[in-house]
Amino acid sequence: MKYTQIKTFDELENLKLNYKYIILRFSTNWCTGCVKIKDEINNFITELEFEESVFVDVDFDSYQTDTDFQEYIWIDKLPTFYCTNKFKYNGTDIDTIKSLIISLKGISEDF
Repeated sequence: MKYTQIKTFDELENLKLNYKYIILRFSTNWCTGCVKIKDEINNFITELEFEESVFVDVDFDSYQTDTDFQEYIWIDKLPTFYCTNKFKYNGTDIDTIKSLIISLKGISEDF
């Protein structure tokens, strides 16, 4: 799965033109839970072969200054994982996060 980072809602709008699923991870360096799971989630997504999907890191501090982003989705806990019309999850449970991502394609966890 492709991985990228964005800071603005306009960047998200551009991604929507090219991907069926856009999985957003709202996090920041001062969030202990975010830092704790970051490497494991990054390793997991790089192993997945979802051509029509992209995993996007959104810095929470940038999000807080972008009113368009705030109107699109309200984030009040970190980390938050969000996929348009599919799921929104606040938390650090690795198995839950992996299951939500895998559910987008209905693939087996044995990849």
